[in-house]
This record gives sequence, C-alpha cells and structure tokens, in this order.
Amino acid sequence: MCDQTVTDVQGKTAAEISDDVVLIGHSRYPVIEPTATISGSPADSSNVVREGLHYFFPANTLRNSYPYYDIVLGEDYPVDCVSRDDNTYTFYQHLRYVPLDDSGTYSVERTLKVDRFSGIIVAKDEAMTFHGPDSDDTVEFTYTADTLKLLQDNAHDIDQRLSWAKGLDFFLSS
Repeated sequence: MCDQTVTDVQGKTAAEISDDVVLIGHSRYPVIEPTATISGSPADSSNVVREGLHYFFPANTLRNSYPYYDIVLGEDYPVDCVSRDDNTYTFYQHLRYVPLDDSGTYSVERTLKVDRFSGIIVAKDEAMTFHGPDSDDTVEFTYTADTLKLLQDNAHDIDQRLSWAKGLDFFLSS
C-alpha cells in the first residue's frame, strides 16, 4: 500500500492518493487478479485488475519500453528507455491531452531513472497538467534529496547482494 500527497508549487494539496496493489515478486508487475484499489485520483477504483509497472521495474531491467501505470488515468502507457549512464537507465514518457472527463484533459511528462540491476526507480521527475475549459493547472513532482539518497543506497545494497549471490552460485556450481 502506498499513500502519497501531491502538492502544487504553492504548497497547496492537489491530491491525496492511496494505492493498494499486489505485485508479483520476481517481475514486479501486478498480479493478474482483481486486487488493485486506488482512491483520491480520477482513476478511483476498487478490486480491479491492474496492468503496468509503477513503483519498481523488474530486476535486471532491459533497455526497452515497459508498460507504466499512470495513477491519474488508471491505465498503462509505454515508457521508453532513452539513455544509459553507467548502471542507470533513463526512461521517458510524454502523454498529451488524454481525456479525463467531459470537461478536461490531462498531459504528463515524466522522466524515470532506474537502477538496471535492482529495478528500483532512483529518481523521478513528473509534470502533470490538468487542462480545463478555463485554465490549466500544472503539478510538478520530484523526489526530495533525502528520498533520492535513500533509494540510491537501497539500489546499491541490492546490487551488492545480487553480485554476491552470482559469485556464490559460480563457486557452488564449479
């Protein structure tokens, strides 16, 4: 379960979202069963089947496109690998004017940096724009410095454990 509060640039709460989904451990995709629930978003739903990644990528992430779940739209859309910097892949997605309801549309531009071995999203930048009949409201999201450090340290710890496990496997199978 994940609870998050999204605030605009003035610090005003734009949304309080609660998300509950059961993931498959090895792939980190949602289970193909009606278990996902989300509230506080235009995609509010209960006990549904969810597709696409959101919180993690699979371990040993590849340089390709992945379905990425958008918590506002309640659907997944491809996020594409655009670059590699050592052991970090950068994924990018730009959705424009996707209908939300009869009176508004939604655009989002997001950049995700993913540790290729652990699949942990170590950095995230999003600009979400809600287009209404009279004006647009943009909400920007990025991790704080403390969160960035925590995620990067966690990814590094997992990478080390995976490396030790591979070495141990090599020696045991020899």
